[in-house]
Amino acid sequence: MTRTRPQARLLFTTPDGDTRAQVLGELTRIGRAANSDVVFEDTCVSRRHALIQLQENGEYVLTDLGSANGTTLNDEMIHLPVVLRDGDRIGVAGYEVLFSGPSGDLGATHAGDTLFSTADSTLSGEGTPRRRRRIQIIGEGARMLQVLGQVRQAADTVIPILITGETGTGKELVSRSIHLGGSRADGPFVPINCSALPAELLESELFGHRRGSFTGAAQDRAGLFEAAQGGTVFLDEIGEMPLPMQPKLLRFLQDGEIRRVGDVEPRRIDVRVVSATNRNLEEEVEAGQFREDLFFRLSPFRIEIPPLRERREDIPLLAERLLASQCELQKKRVRGIEPAALEVLTRYDWPGNVRELENELARAVALLRTGDRITVQVLSPRLMNAKPAAASGSGASASGEAWRSTPPGEATELRAATTDFERKHIAEILEQHGGNVSKAAQALGLSRGGLHKKLKELGLR
Repeated sequence: MTRTRPQARLLFTTPDGDTRAQVLGELTRIGRAANSDVVFEDTCVSRRHALIQLQENGEYVLTDLGSANGTTLNDEMIHLPVVLRDGDRIGVAGYEVLFSGPSGDLGATHAGDTLFSTADSTLSGEGTPRRRRRIQIIGEGARMLQVLGQVRQAADTVIPILITGETGTGKELVSRSIHLGGSRADGPFVPINCSALPAELLESELFGHRRGSFTGAAQDRAGLFEAAQGGTVFLDEIGEMPLPMQPKLLRFLQDGEIRRVGDVEPRRIDVRVVSATNRNLEEEVEAGQFREDLFFRLSPFRIEIPPLRERREDIPLLAERLLASQCELQKKRVRGIEPAALEVLTRYDWPGNVRELENELARAVALLRTGDRITVQVLSPRLMNAKPAAASGSGASASGEAWRSTPPGEATELRAATTDFERKHIAEILEQHGGNVSKAAQALGLSRGGLHKKLKELGLR
């Protein structure tokens, strides 16, 4: 007789007092959206609040999706994905969810007794989110979930980390998340832009100087490396570091010591170095513009952040979060993004990546009044006149035909075209995965239940 394999579950109490258990699949989404696997119909819970992903090694990892009120694990706010253990308590904007692992013996009768309360310190008195600035990498597609897993692993290391990616992809955000997620979180995080400092001052800024060591050095001064003692130094645009400065950084990476300009005694410094670049350092090494030995010292652990055009499935979630942030900043209430406008945002290639998307939404909020929605008429002309998107990710055209922007007055036709695109694209993804709904849902960035609902809406089997 074959035994049924034990399954992990989430145990929780709904707002109406019902106790429930949710069996976890490969991806389990928690939020206010109706297609979430665990739904809390409460404005303090974000539409897409958090997700739990099953890893190949059998572990379950909890990730916050940049939610308004955050996600906690055993009363601690999480900034990075965390591995769940049997009996862990997950906090979702005032609700408590218990995690019961495959070998756990938690009963449904022990499901969360702590329900939402307007007295919760993370919520406003009116029962609406009071947003706080938190370091949070946002993404729920396969590419970004992989990056998030690397960030979680990097946070636990002490070796140097090199982050690569195009301008605007969020390299500093990733570096701050690594810092906050590791053992050095209580220490300082010191960002240094290597391209912003004149070459003749860079050594003094990084390592400090003694009084009288050069004209204008009126007193002893500690450098930024000393200021980061016990924490993290983030060297942004490391590819811009002048060649004469590179062997001095290499010496620190080798020996853990610095020497102030004009000083003879070395000083031992305990900092972790994270660097970032939008250049191809291998090509810079070949061209003689970057030292090969320094490159190897900086890059034992590498994280590559994909451009936004290669993770289009994340654009709706990013747009939702960035819009909420801009509404708070500009003190306006915009009611969301029209489907036709969201389709334009998803199809655009975003050469400036997340930063450009944020600027576009900031512009849209500035043009709107409280109570309006973002429509195609509000978007920048460059988005409407954009060339066809490259065939990558979930933004590729399933029919292979070039996509052309629909004039603002034809939004109805654009919605019909969007539905047709969804139908063809989902059918294509299902075919690629041999009809396996779980794998197709993961590739599309949807929950299994969400994909079933979409199949029903589109008349697909």
